[in-house]
Amino acid sequence: MWVVGNSGLRSQLYRVRVRDGALTQVTFGDHSLSDWTYDSESGRHFGRFANEHSPGEIHEIDPRTGVLRQRSAIYSTALSGVTLPKQRAFTWSAADGQELEGLLVYPVGYQTGQRYPLVTITHGGPRSSAQFGSWNASRYVPVLAGQGYAVFLPNHRGGTGYGDAFMRAMVGNYFRNAHTDVLSGVDALVANEIADADRLIKMGWSAGGHMTNRLITMTHRFVAASSGAGVADWVSLFGESDRRSGRIPWFGGTPWQENAPLPSYRSQSPVFDAWKVRTPTLFWSGGDDERVPPTQAILMFRAVRDTGTPTALYLGKGEPHNFRQPSHKLFKINRELAWYAEHLGRDAYEADLPAIDPRTEDSGSDGTAP
Repeated sequence: MWVVGNSGLRSQLYRVRVRDGALTQVTFGDHSLSDWTYDSESGRHFGRFANEHSPGEIHEIDPRTGVLRQRSAIYSTALSGVTLPKQRAFTWSAADGQELEGLLVYPVGYQTGQRYPLVTITHGGPRSSAQFGSWNASRYVPVLAGQGYAVFLPNHRGGTGYGDAFMRAMVGNYFRNAHTDVLSGVDALVANEIADADRLIKMGWSAGGHMTNRLITMTHRFVAASSGAGVADWVSLFGESDRRSGRIPWFGGTPWQENAPLPSYRSQSPVFDAWKVRTPTLFWSGGDDERVPPTQAILMFRAVRDTGTPTALYLGKGEPHNFRQPSHKLFKINRELAWYAEHLGRDAYEADLPAIDPRTEDSGSDGTAP
């Protein structure tokens, strides 16, 4: 039997011997493997391998040796002449001694000893992980690096790739360790003279948005933030979302059962601490999102707005949980880059392609309605 497995910042192809479960790793290297396919008649294996040099070309895999043979050259051609940023694994220890790992992407033109503004992006899921490559449009890591930002994608507890106990760390308390894992990683990058402690930015989508909402309610260290499809109130989300059963272990029951664990739901709901927020924050949601409906972003936006903290809300018309329309994706990238530059005191960001006005039918609402 063949399986694709996530191991830390990497994903690889493995062979499993059915009679005793013996596992043999087939592929090796600093990459992520996706879209794996296998032809049982010919015995040929194919998959997309993403790394710091490519968002993911198709390769054929030799199942005996693990040797990869590149079979496509889409990105090799499209990115010819483009300088992609360097990536490396970054490790640190949490306050309780847990060893942690994340992906560090250097700004283009990085010079040792110089501190850079740091954008911390936490993954979705939360049963997921950051991996080598990480070139998807929602993160636009190469663009951030090209703008002079160091980018940090930490793998906090509750995610995958580090064993069952690591993934189950959120059982009974969603934010037991995850948020402090992220902050300890930021501290380590500051201590390593990579990140500038006065120029920290936080962003994320879905579970990454949950994390952003949590962090802006507990620290003022971030000078700007962007939260996409993040939770405000776990109780209302439990009733609204198309997914519920998978969240029950985090809180110890449903919010409407007898003797419901409502204190757990409330203590982990960022909106009840939104009065503490001082970080200028953008909020995003798909107008048709059934996973984390737009009411969550609206709730956080209104709560933060009432503190007098700079904020804005954008709802992508017709969008599901993740933005799909190129115009919406482009607007989000440009708006975030402009927001970060503004609150860092940098020169105003000028988009290569002008952002579409958010009040148009193409890109939704700017949240100015009361």
